[in-house]
Amino acid sequence: METLLRGIADRDPQFTASYEIIFYRDSMDVPETSEICQTIVNCSKEAIKLTPAFIGGSGWLDTQIIWGKGIPAVAYGPAGDGDHAAIEWVDLETVMDAARVQELVIRRFCGEK
Repeated sequence: METLLRGIADRDPQFTASYEIIFYRDSMDVPETSEICQTIVNCSKEAIKLTPAFIGGSGWLDTQIIWGKGIPAVAYGPAGDGDHAAIEWVDLETVMDAARVQELVIRRFCGEK
C-alpha cells in the first residue's frame, strides 16, 4: 500500500493519503492429517459413504478467525458453484448430506464418542 500511495504522490504532488490496517486475516494451512480433518473424513465415510476432497482457497471465511484463536477449524459444506455470481447454486441433496456429516463431526470432535 505504501508503494502504491508513494507512486501516485510521485506523479501528483497535490496527492496526499494515508492508510491504517484495522483488520487483518492471516493465512491458514490445516494438514489433512490433523485431528479435525481426519474426524471429517471418518464421519463423512460413516454418514454418507463419501471421502471428502481437501482443497485450498483464498476466499474469506470465519475459519481464519477461529483458527487464529487456536481452535481447529476447516470449511466443509455442500456441492455447488458460482460463488457470489449472478447464478449461484447449491445441490440440495448435498446440503442434507453436509448437515449429517457436520452433526456427527460436532458430536465426535467436541466430546461425544
